[in-house]
Amino acid sequence: MALPKKNAPVTQVNTWDKDLADAAVAAAAQEQGTTGGTFFSLQAGQLSFDGTTFPGNEMAVIILDSIHENILYKDDYDKNNLTSPDCYSFGRDEKTMCPHEDVENPESTQCLGCPQNAWKSNPNGRGGKWCGNKRRLALINAGSFVNGQFQMADDLEHYQDAAIAYLKLPVMSVKGFAGYVKQVSNALARPPFGVFTRVKVVPDGDSQFRVTFECLGNVPSALGEVVTRRRNEAVDEIEFPYQPMPEAAAPVAAPVAAPVVKRKSKF
Repeated sequence: MALPKKNAPVTQVNTWDKDLADAAVAAAAQEQGTTGGTFFSLQAGQLSFDGTTFPGNEMAVIILDSIHENILYKDDYDKNNLTSPDCYSFGRDEKTMCPHEDVENPESTQCLGCPQNAWKSNPNGRGGKWCGNKRRLALINAGSFVNGQFQMADDLEHYQDAAIAYLKLPVMSVKGFAGYVKQVSNALARPPFGVFTRVKVVPDGDSQFRVTFECLGNVPSALGEVVTRRRNEAVDEIEFPYQPMPEAAAPVAAPVAAPVVKRKSKF
């Protein structure tokens, strides 16, 4: 798993393991109680990116960052007439979340106690909350699968240049992600960005499909400096707002957010 040198050599980060352990505690704490970017699509339970599907409905990634996302659409989903959310919020502590400043008509001043964020608030007869409690994940590609076995990308330049893309977890997949974050923290003393992760979409009898997570091994310390830099980049970008949809917008695969720094896609 040695990484060849590309451009300037990456300095060994002696405190990598300790820094990861500290970040693991913070990441796990975020899961208690539990669009500037390009999104993966989960339409009909098929994992795809920019129109390209993934073999086996799975991918190998580093999860650079994640945030809580509460999102409310008053109209039912129509793939031929996509609309912006009526209300949404982002945060790292769900107890302090409030509607994003770009929301024109917020449902409440804060998410905690909002009537649309309460059970049985959905007026469409489907029960549950009208406001969906989801997660937004920032990911970079980490390799591929050959005969089901993970093959790590061993080119340092890959991690330096891989585009950050985003995955919005369905409500029914949030609990599994929260459990995964805590499992990695407890077993390996690492946050999600300190391990390689298999993200897989599988059929589910209750919710049609679910997104699952599996640890594929530790990110080596030789990548510590690069991954830390990419994580900081993701933290700075991940809370980009949704953009108003034009009246005659053509169908698109996912919400489009404000422009960001373009990188070569590695997915």
